[in-house]
Amino acid sequence: MFGASEFKNGISVSGGSVSTAHGGVYSGDVYSTGRVMANAGGVRVGNGSIIVKHTDEDKHYDPVTSPGTLGTLGANNDTIGWRFRPDFDMVIDRLLWTTASTFDEDNPFHIGIWDDNAEDPIFQTTITDEKKTMDDNWYYKDVETPVLYAFRNYWIAGLVPSSNTFYTSGTPAWDDQVVQDVVMGMGYGNGPVLTKPFSPLENVFGPVSFLCRAMNTTTELKSDGLLRTRNLMLTNNYYCIRGLEDATGITVPNNTDTTVSIWTTTVAESGGMMSSATYIGIPFDGLYYIFYDINWDEAKSGHRNSQIMASGDSHRYCRVNFGPGDPAFVNASEFAVFTQNTNLHVELHQNSGGDVDAMTGLAACRWGVICLHRLP
Repeated sequence: MFGASEFKNGISVSGGSVSTAHGGVYSGDVYSTGRVMANAGGVRVGNGSIIVKHTDEDKHYDPVTSPGTLGTLGANNDTIGWRFRPDFDMVIDRLLWTTASTFDEDNPFHIGIWDDNAEDPIFQTTITDEKKTMDDNWYYKDVETPVLYAFRNYWIAGLVPSSNTFYTSGTPAWDDQVVQDVVMGMGYGNGPVLTKPFSPLENVFGPVSFLCRAMNTTTELKSDGLLRTRNLMLTNNYYCIRGLEDATGITVPNNTDTTVSIWTTTVAESGGMMSSATYIGIPFDGLYYIFYDINWDEAKSGHRNSQIMASGDSHRYCRVNFGPGDPAFVNASEFAVFTQNTNLHVELHQNSGGDVDAMTGLAACRWGVICLHRLP
């Protein structure tokens, strides 16, 4: 185990990692603000679910619209703060301490956050007078706390080492779209130790506040196998559709299999499938949907055919064969299983006795490959 922790309970590492070799890690709530990596055994959930959240970077919430009236409280080594209940899952990313307080360099302000169901803080740190907000009303420190869950009660409070000035009276105002059930309180016990407040001893807001961001659940994977997700991007989400850059077309010689090599425009793609003006590559073993749209100029005699060919395979996919007549627009599609590193290309053939132009219909010529299911 590496790194240091400000937590008092459980296993907590702020700057390193926890390793149990080939065993497991067993705990209650586990918070990670970075990556979670697992070897072949994966991440297992005995009960409950794995929930993945992301921070809403578009909006910064300030739950306190007015903290009240400044005054002086003759506290000595008491922890003073307030209790709140979030309306949504949130992460606190900026802690605030009123600049009305007298700062002692030897005793930086000590702030803690508690879940109402536990005595030890889920987060604690110190704050100095080095940074002020734009309105000069607060000292601040940028942090990243564990997720605070909606509709659970939390305390935020600061240790006041001596008599000081902060918000002690008046009527604080709250943004009821951010927090509810605000209760002001005061710490218990004397001594230079940050302690959890309790429901109020006197009408004090305390010196501390915060800014926060909402946490949005993107994916939830339950232990019973249920998967719920907002935006699902699967590993088999591969496709590539190519078209023509101009209507010059190609000339197909008599009685010759001719590979189409003018697919110069990428119409749409995903997953990084390899492709060129001639071929589209198969990235993984899987079931694929393949198609093409082409056109032929008029041929007086003979037959014309088109097909998709795969490297190392003599099968003719999406084959169309027809006789002489008017100019023709042809499309064909097929489901097929291909193996990794197979390259596909479109091929044309005709035996009218002379050259026949094709692929001159710019808006009618496309071909593509879509992975429907990736095989193990």
